[in-house]
Amino acid sequence: MNVEKIEMQPVREKVVTALRKAIFEGELVDGQEITQEEIANKLGISRMPVREAFRILETDGLLKIMTRKAVVLAFTEDDFKDNMFIRSVIEGEAAARACIHHRDFSRLEEIQEKMKEAIKKQDLETYVQANIDFHGTIWDYSQSNRFKVLLNQTFNGIMFDIPLLVPGHMEKSIQEHEKIIEALKSGSPERAAEAMRYHISRGAGNFVDYRSQFNFKDE
Repeated sequence: MNVEKIEMQPVREKVVTALRKAIFEGELVDGQEITQEEIANKLGISRMPVREAFRILETDGLLKIMTRKAVVLAFTEDDFKDNMFIRSVIEGEAAARACIHHRDFSRLEEIQEKMKEAIKKQDLETYVQANIDFHGTIWDYSQSNRFKVLLNQTFNGIMFDIPLLVPGHMEKSIQEHEKIIEALKSGSPERAAEAMRYHISRGAGNFVDYRSQFNFKDE
């Protein structure tokens, strides 16, 4: 598994993200057995956060924990579509609530400028982190801790490589972010929810169209 050693906190969440990404991208395949010791050695960390990450991924339906090992479970195209549908519904509502509870969206505009600059420089790492910040800021503005928990489960590790794989994705994403900000500033929860749902659904659709020929397991 080609991942960098993990040094920053919180370690458990970093492990969860790394393993989710490996499963979604086909580095870890259906039926493959992995151990806490193996993953801990690859990531350069202790076994404790790996054990905790395994439990989270078992809850997510991505691992089955057995004695001294865990077995990777299939992640199909339908699983991905279901995951993104759930995210679009919850994050659409989060955007609507952000519109109700928050008024100053200058932070989103600052992040948007950072993303534009990253595109000019083809700085993928900065772009991806700024995109995470953009969505996370809206989750914060929704004032729903439960939404944040659920959205983290559907967001972490998923679709991080879209900017690399899908031509024009970053530019489309920037345009859609502009519409989301406009909708939030308009004060219309319905408009904000619609803009967010479209953004997520469009990105997911592009991802499926491109990746279904490579990594998704057939039903």
